[in-house]
Amino acid sequence: MNDKRTFYGVQVLRGVAACLVVAFHVTYNLRNDSDPAWLPVPYFGNGGVDLFFLISGFVIVWTTKDRWQEKGAWTEFLRRRITRIFPLYWLVTSVKVAGLLLVPFLLKEPIVSTWNVIASYLLIPSWYSYGEAHPVISAGWTLCFEMFFYYMCAACLIGRAKPAIAITPIFVALALIGCFRTPTWGAVATLLDPLLLEFVAGMWVAELVRSGWRGPELRATVLLLAVGCVGLVASDALPTAREYQLRVIVWGLPSLAILLSFVALESRLDFKSLRILMLIGDASYSIYLTHVIALQPLIGILRRQPFGVVGEWCAFVIAMCVGVVLGVIVYYYVERPLLRAFGGTRRVVRSVPAYPPVPSQGF
Repeated sequence: MNDKRTFYGVQVLRGVAACLVVAFHVTYNLRNDSDPAWLPVPYFGNGGVDLFFLISGFVIVWTTKDRWQEKGAWTEFLRRRITRIFPLYWLVTSVKVAGLLLVPFLLKEPIVSTWNVIASYLLIPSWYSYGEAHPVISAGWTLCFEMFFYYMCAACLIGRAKPAIAITPIFVALALIGCFRTPTWGAVATLLDPLLLEFVAGMWVAELVRSGWRGPELRATVLLLAVGCVGLVASDALPTAREYQLRVIVWGLPSLAILLSFVALESRLDFKSLRILMLIGDASYSIYLTHVIALQPLIGILRRQPFGVVGEWCAFVIAMCVGVVLGVIVYYYVERPLLRAFGGTRRVVRSVPAYPPVPSQGF
């Protein structure tokens, strides 16, 4: 089926997911131990990660749907993915490394190991100073998943196989094996995770659309969206540890419902006219990579203030705006020039990585 639709709703959804993650990081790190916590931590903001993995699966299949039988298509595919991911990531990582060496009192993190720095630049999972597996930029652990997914897709292009069909059994098997992993397996074993199933789900949403699916009627679509949103927010009723242990269910399934509803609404709503959300969606990768570092000093200042309920909410709004606006600025003046310099392209439904809000790490 030669379907040339552009899914602007997916771009809007990417912006929403970015804001969810920023909101989680801001509220979690804004807590001042000397004052009562008026602002609840929206742990469901972690669902932004799951939503991004679903979007990645959808986007990769949709944007390459006519190229899987082309000879040599894998080289162009990897070139686009690498130029999309690495230049800005390398730049931000270098800024973080410089900060750890020159002004560690601002970042309040220990100096990382040499191997962790090297592995971070290569997006290979490695142990961080806290004994957790993530790169120097904590957000980079999801990029490790993204690149693993891209390498698998490139292998499918080499073999001229549809990714949804070829990758599904592999990722299901890896996810099952990962249920038995222990820290002794090494940091790379963190890629053996049920989160891989979210890429699979996103790919099959794209295959569903390719088969001609246009979604249910409007009332059912709105109901599906409501169920997804309510399910995501209601996940905070669970103990935090259970949320993380069962994230593919408690955050992944609601995110899947939201993605399906946005895809179904594409022909009914003019998402392209939502300029601010479209802009945030365009800048979501820059927001993702920069907001943690950028907000660290600001959060440190805000935490020292004596908050009441109004003050804490005001601090939340200020930090949110700074995180998003700075990301937009970086998008315009850093990310886009880097993409042009490295020959990357900007497509509305491109593949953008996710965020890693892990409470134990903080900023």
